[in-house]
Formats: sequence, structure tokens, C-alpha cells
Amino acid sequence: MGRAAVTAVDFDRTLLDAMLAMLLFAGALHIPLDELGRQWRVIALLATVGVMLCTMLIGAAIYAVQPLLDLELPFIYCLLFGAVIAPTDPVAVLGIVQKLGLPGAIQAKIAGESLFNDGFAVVVFLGIAGIASGATSDCHGRSDSLP
Repeated sequence: MGRAAVTAVDFDRTLLDAMLAMLLFAGALHIPLDELGRQWRVIALLATVGVMLCTMLIGAAIYAVQPLLDLELPFIYCLLFGAVIAPTDPVAVLGIVQKLGLPGAIQAKIAGESLFNDGFAVVVFLGIAGIASGATSDCHGRSDSLP
């Protein structure tokens, strides 16, 4: 009974469409929108470049260290791991920012970057996972394997 219930759940959709969306929504409720609008350029730069750079650095570090651990992973899987751990936890960041009582501009930059880098990290992860699996997908989530 329990095994059937667990196997019936589509964890990809549950995590990406439900849980992550709810966490990001809950975090976004506490960000001052006027400050977010004024700081969008800095936030976008930090979230996109930060996640890409972190993904590449972590992937390269894992790839370089793996022979010491007797592992043989393709570089794309090392990048995939980097994409998983690159984003910060928006709920934890928002809690810390609120406790510190920082000015609105700094609070918006930190909290906004934390939320947006989570969203961008999902895009990076799905892109790298698609490359690793050799699959393509359209904007509606339908996927086809490459020949």
C-alpha cells in the first residue's frame, strides 16, 4: 500500500511545480516590491552570473578531485551536481536578513538574489540534465530523445 502510493507520485512535478513554487512564493511575500523594482539589475546580475559561475566552479572542482576519490564521472554530471548545490536557500536567507534589520535596499538585493537564483538554478539544472540525458524539450514540457 505505502510503496504503491510513493511510486504513484511524480516527484519531478511535485518538487518543481508544487514545493519549490510554494517556497519561492512564501519567501517573496516578505520582499518590499518597490525596492525589488529599483534593484532588479543588480539582483539579475548576481542571480544569473552567480549561479552559472558557482555551477562551473563546483563542477570543475568535483571533476578535478574525483580521481583522488577513485571516481570516474563525466564532466556533465559534475556540472549537474554543481547546479544542484549552487543556489542559496531563500527561506534561510530571508530569515537572517529580517533578523538583522538591514536597510530596505540591501534587504531587497540579498533576498531578491536568493529567490531569483533559486529559479535560475532550476533552469540551469534542467538544461544540464537535458544535455546529460540527450533529450530535448519544447516550451510545453514535451520531450523527445535526440537521434
